[in-house]
Amino acid sequence: MTNIDHNTFIIADTHFGHLSIIKYEGRPFSSIDEMDDFMVEKWNSVVKPGDDVLHLGDLTYHNQSKSKAIIARLNGNIDMIWGNHDRHSEKWYQDLGIRSLHRIKRWTSFKNERIVFTHFPLCQPFSFPYACNIHGHLHSVGGYFNKRLWTPFNYNASAELIDYTPIKLGEILKAIDFEFIRKEWDKIESRWNDEGEN
Repeated sequence: MTNIDHNTFIIADTHFGHLSIIKYEGRPFSSIDEMDDFMVEKWNSVVKPGDDVLHLGDLTYHNQSKSKAIIARLNGNIDMIWGNHDRHSEKWYQDLGIRSLHRIKRWTSFKNERIVFTHFPLCQPFSFPYACNIHGHLHSVGGYFNKRLWTPFNYNASAELIDYTPIKLGEILKAIDFEFIRKEWDKIESRWNDEGEN
Protein backbone atom coordinates (compact mmCIF):
# COMPACT_ATOMS: atom_id res chain seq x y z
CA MET A 1 0.00 0.00 0.00
CA THR A 2 1.03 3.61 -0.36
CA ASN A 3 2.19 5.51 2.69
CA ILE A 4 -0.45 6.21 5.30
CA ASP A 5 -0.92 9.88 6.14
CA HIS A 6 -3.39 12.20 7.87
CA ASN A 7 -5.62 12.16 4.77
CA THR A 8 -5.98 8.37 4.69
CA PHE A 9 -9.59 7.37 5.33
CA ILE A 10 -10.30 4.69 7.95
CA ILE A 11 -13.34 2.43 8.43
CA ALA A 12 -14.03 -1.07 9.75
CA ASP A 13 -16.83 -3.65 9.81
CA THR A 14 -18.91 -2.62 6.82
CA HIS A 15 -20.27 -6.19 6.45
CA PHE A 16 -21.71 -5.50 3.01
CA GLY A 17 -24.34 -8.15 2.24
CA HIS A 18 -24.69 -9.39 5.82
CA LEU A 19 -28.38 -9.63 6.70
CA SER A 20 -27.88 -10.73 10.31
CA ILE A 21 -25.70 -7.73 11.18
CA ILE A 22 -28.79 -5.53 10.73
CA LYS A 23 -30.42 -7.37 13.63
CA TYR A 24 -27.31 -7.94 15.74
CA GLU A 25 -26.25 -4.31 15.69
CA GLY A 26 -29.63 -2.64 15.33
CA ARG A 27 -28.63 -1.12 12.02
CA PRO A 28 -31.50 1.08 10.77
CA PHE A 29 -32.16 -0.80 7.53
CA SER A 30 -34.94 -3.09 6.32
CA SER A 31 -32.87 -4.97 3.74
CA ILE A 32 -29.34 -5.75 2.57
CA ASP A 33 -29.82 -3.59 -0.52
CA GLU A 34 -30.89 -0.61 1.57
CA MET A 35 -27.89 -1.05 3.88
CA ASP A 36 -25.40 -1.52 1.05
CA ASP A 37 -26.71 1.47 -0.92
CA PHE A 38 -26.63 3.68 2.17
CA MET A 39 -23.03 2.74 3.01
CA VAL A 40 -21.89 3.27 -0.59
CA GLU A 41 -23.51 6.71 -0.57
CA LYS A 42 -21.93 7.64 2.78
CA TRP A 43 -18.53 6.36 1.59
CA ASN A 44 -18.62 8.35 -1.64
CA SER A 45 -19.82 11.48 0.15
CA VAL A 46 -16.32 11.88 1.61
CA VAL A 47 -13.97 9.61 -0.37
CA LYS A 48 -13.04 10.89 -3.82
CA PRO A 49 -11.41 8.98 -6.69
CA GLY A 50 -7.71 8.75 -5.95
CA ASP A 51 -8.11 8.95 -2.16
CA ASP A 52 -6.62 6.18 -0.02
CA VAL A 53 -8.79 4.10 2.33
CA LEU A 54 -7.61 1.61 4.94
CA HIS A 55 -10.43 -0.82 5.73
CA LEU A 56 -9.87 -2.54 9.08
CA GLY A 57 -11.59 -5.79 8.22
CA ASP A 58 -14.95 -7.57 7.83
CA LEU A 59 -15.57 -6.08 4.42
CA THR A 60 -18.28 -8.14 2.74
CA TYR A 61 -20.52 -11.20 3.04
CA HIS A 62 -21.56 -11.16 -0.62
CA ASN A 63 -20.29 -13.70 -3.14
CA GLN A 64 -17.46 -12.55 -5.34
CA SER A 65 -19.50 -11.13 -8.19
CA LYS A 66 -21.75 -9.07 -5.89
CA SER A 67 -18.77 -8.00 -3.77
CA LYS A 68 -16.92 -6.89 -6.90
CA ALA A 69 -19.93 -4.84 -7.98
CA ILE A 70 -20.02 -3.11 -4.57
CA ILE A 71 -16.28 -2.35 -4.58
CA ALA A 72 -16.58 -0.97 -8.12
CA ARG A 73 -19.06 1.59 -6.80
CA LEU A 74 -16.75 2.77 -3.99
CA ASN A 75 -14.42 5.70 -4.61
CA GLY A 76 -10.77 5.50 -3.65
CA ASN A 77 -7.93 2.99 -3.48
CA ILE A 78 -8.70 0.40 -0.79
CA ASP A 79 -6.14 -1.39 1.33
CA MET A 80 -7.37 -3.85 3.93
CA ILE A 81 -6.53 -5.43 7.26
CA TRP A 82 -7.78 -9.01 7.54
CA GLY A 83 -10.87 -9.39 9.77
CA ASN A 84 -12.28 -12.53 11.35
CA HIS A 85 -15.05 -12.66 8.71
CA ASP A 86 -12.69 -12.13 5.76
CA ARG A 87 -12.39 -15.82 4.97
CA HIS A 88 -11.37 -15.89 1.34
CA SER A 89 -7.92 -15.96 -0.23
CA GLU A 90 -5.80 -12.89 -0.79
CA LYS A 91 -6.35 -13.29 -4.54
CA TRP A 92 -10.15 -13.34 -4.00
CA TYR A 93 -9.97 -9.88 -2.42
CA GLN A 94 -7.45 -8.56 -4.91
CA ASP A 95 -9.79 -9.65 -7.71
CA LEU A 96 -12.44 -7.42 -6.12
CA GLY A 97 -10.11 -4.46 -6.52
CA ILE A 98 -8.51 -4.41 -3.06
CA ARG A 99 -4.99 -3.04 -3.51
CA SER A 100 -3.25 -4.84 -0.63
CA LEU A 101 -4.04 -6.94 2.46
CA HIS A 102 -2.28 -6.94 5.83
CA ARG A 103 -2.56 -8.67 9.21
CA ILE A 104 -1.34 -5.59 11.03
CA LYS A 105 -0.06 -2.18 9.98
CA ARG A 106 2.15 0.20 11.95
CA TRP A 107 2.56 3.91 11.31
CA THR A 108 4.40 6.80 12.96
CA SER A 109 3.58 10.43 12.14
CA PHE A 110 6.07 13.27 11.86
CA LYS A 111 5.00 14.17 15.43
CA ASN A 112 6.05 10.70 16.58
CA GLU A 113 2.42 9.65 17.06
CA ARG A 114 2.55 5.86 16.95
CA ILE A 115 -0.43 3.96 15.57
CA VAL A 116 -1.04 0.24 15.18
CA PHE A 117 -3.91 -0.68 12.83
CA THR A 118 -5.62 -4.04 13.45
CA HIS A 119 -9.02 -5.66 13.19
CA PHE A 120 -9.19 -7.02 16.72
CA PRO A 121 -8.46 -4.54 19.53
CA LEU A 122 -5.06 -5.05 21.07
CA CYS A 123 -4.43 -5.27 24.78
CA GLN A 124 -2.91 -1.86 25.05
CA PRO A 125 -0.80 -0.38 26.47
CA PHE A 126 1.24 -3.58 26.66
CA SER A 127 1.27 -4.78 23.04
CA PHE A 128 3.11 -1.88 21.41
CA PRO A 129 5.00 0.72 23.47
CA TYR A 130 3.86 4.34 23.18
CA ALA A 131 1.22 3.46 20.57
CA CYS A 132 -2.51 3.83 20.10
CA ASN A 133 -4.40 0.96 18.46
CA ILE A 134 -7.01 1.86 15.82
CA HIS A 135 -9.22 -1.17 15.27
CA GLY A 136 -12.67 -2.51 14.50
CA HIS A 137 -14.42 -5.75 15.51
CA LEU A 138 -16.34 -4.35 18.50
CA HIS A 139 -19.01 -2.71 16.33
CA SER A 140 -21.35 -0.60 18.47
CA VAL A 141 -19.80 -1.60 21.80
CA GLY A 142 -18.97 1.76 23.34
CA GLY A 143 -15.83 2.57 25.24
CA TYR A 144 -15.15 3.49 28.80
CA PHE A 145 -14.17 7.04 27.85
CA ASN A 146 -16.53 7.74 24.97
CA LYS A 147 -18.23 5.75 22.24
CA ARG A 148 -15.08 5.40 20.15
CA LEU A 149 -12.30 5.32 22.75
CA TRP A 150 -12.54 1.85 24.24
CA THR A 151 -9.55 2.74 26.41
CA PRO A 152 -7.22 5.74 26.11
CA PHE A 153 -5.04 3.44 23.99
CA ASN A 154 -7.71 2.00 21.64
CA TYR A 155 -9.86 3.78 19.04
CA ASN A 156 -12.81 1.82 17.60
CA ALA A 157 -13.46 2.71 13.94
CA SER A 158 -16.36 0.29 13.42
CA ALA A 159 -18.90 1.56 10.88
CA GLU A 160 -21.70 1.92 13.43
CA LEU A 161 -19.66 4.36 15.51
CA ILE A 162 -18.64 6.64 12.63
CA ASP A 163 -22.06 6.94 10.96
CA TYR A 164 -21.05 4.36 8.31
CA THR A 165 -18.73 7.01 6.86
CA PRO A 166 -14.96 6.64 6.45
CA ILE A 167 -13.10 9.10 8.67
CA LYS A 168 -9.75 10.71 7.98
CA LEU A 169 -6.87 9.58 10.14
CA GLY A 170 -6.15 13.21 10.97
CA GLU A 171 -9.59 13.50 12.60
CA ILE A 172 -9.02 10.33 14.62
CA LEU A 173 -5.67 11.62 15.86
CA LYS A 174 -7.40 14.67 17.34
CA ALA A 175 -9.35 12.35 19.66
CA ILE A 176 -6.27 10.52 20.93
CA ASP A 177 -4.33 11.92 23.89
CA PHE A 178 -0.77 11.01 22.94
CA GLU A 179 0.65 12.97 25.85
CA PHE A 180 -1.32 10.73 28.22
CA ILE A 181 -0.09 7.63 26.37
CA ARG A 182 3.53 8.77 26.64
CA LYS A 183 3.19 9.53 30.37
CA GLU A 184 1.56 6.15 31.05
CA TRP A 185 4.33 4.35 29.18
CA ASP A 186 6.97 6.29 31.09
CA LYS A 187 5.35 5.07 34.31
CA ILE A 188 5.28 1.48 33.08
CA GLU A 189 8.91 1.57 32.01
CA SER A 190 9.90 3.13 35.32
CA ARG A 191 8.15 0.34 37.24
CA TRP A 192 9.81 -2.31 35.06
CA ASN A 193 13.23 -0.72 35.61
CA ASP A 194 12.63 -0.54 39.37
CA GLU A 195 11.60 -4.20 39.48
CA GLY A 196 14.63 -5.18 37.42
CA GLU A 197 16.96 -3.55 39.90
CA ASN A 198 15.47 -5.43 42.86
